[in-house]
Amino acid sequence: MKQRFTGTRPKASECDGQKSSGTSNNSMTGTTRFAICIHNGEYAGTLDLRKVYEIIEDPIAAKRNFVRVIDESGEDYLYPASWFVSVTVSQNIEQLLHELTLK
Repeated sequence: MKQRFTGTRPKASECDGQKSSGTSNNSMTGTTRFAICIHNGEYAGTLDLRKVYEIIEDPIAAKRNFVRVIDESGEDYLYPASWFVSVTVSQNIEQLLHELTLK
């Protein structure tokens, strides 16, 4: 299925019948990933450049070069993977970032 964008962000639950997780826990692998936004396209209100975002593992989205990101709305949406650079953080920083995401 070809991805089409009509000026709104494709919510994760709208892609191939996948439901949004509703949480920031990575239920598939139990790990949390983070990435820095390096491009925000037309979504400047929901993605801030140079900000660290929590990434939820989504193998189907990854095959299509998308990542599932918890954005400024607090919901997870699919964005082009090229808009983010993955970062590795220590466990204590990971916990701190996860707690900040929940606020």
